[in-house]
Amino acid sequence: MNYQLKKLSKWLEQNNFEKEAIAVKNLIPLFVYGTLRKDEKNHYRLEGAEFLGERVLFGYARTIGVGPAIIPNDEDDHVLGELYGVEPEVLEKIDEYEGAEYPWELVRLEDGTEVNAYIYKPKQNKEPV
Repeated sequence: MNYQLKKLSKWLEQNNFEKEAIAVKNLIPLFVYGTLRKDEKNHYRLEGAEFLGERVLFGYARTIGVGPAIIPNDEDDHVLGELYGVEPEVLEKIDEYEGAEYPWELVRLEDGTEVNAYIYKPKQNKEPV
């Protein structure tokens, strides 16, 4: 298990994570906003993941570089995306695909309720589109 997965497992234990189907099945909450979404070219990488619905991430804006990315921005800005529950093995494969340029970050999503989830966010600062 890689370092990020160990860190995530510890966080899940410490926070007694019990939202949605994630807790029951020990799945990791992952918010996707680019090519991993349904009907996008890299969605197949989420094979075996459980779709938990569409969500909104406030305080971020989309940016375009090599691929879609998001950056912290004004609190009124938002990014639409999808929430998945993924098993550690699936997340490790996505980590390999995303690479070191996109480390995880824990964020709070909204859909009428608040859900903690991980996102892939680029290390370097970019301008919003």
